[in-house]
Amino acid sequence: MSKTVLVVTAEQLASQLLSTERLILLFCINNSSDDYQTMLPMIETLQSHYQSQIYCCQIDIDQDTAFAKKMAIDVVPTIFLIRHQQIIDEREGRLTADELAHFIENNL
Repeated sequence: MSKTVLVVTAEQLASQLLSTERLILLFCINNSSDDYQTMLPMIETLQSHYQSQIYCCQIDIDQDTAFAKKMAIDVVPTIFLIRHQQIIDEREGRLTADELAHFIENNL
């Protein structure tokens, strides 16, 4: 479990985070995924770098299947960028550190 990436449920996301002015990076995972294990340290680094501008959160779609169905998540990991309660960008599958950094920088 990460010390910098907030583990959330869909309910927590809706009630506590969607009202923020910050960009939200929502990392949709299942804990058994190799891509999750590879990407989590990169996301932790980005959270530290952009800490005043983004919240990095993760949601386990195996634990929150209703959320996965609602969001039509077919690929793990899936990353959503959310601002003002709207999904502004999305990526599916493993990203490199550079791809992940550009993904965030292009949406700040």
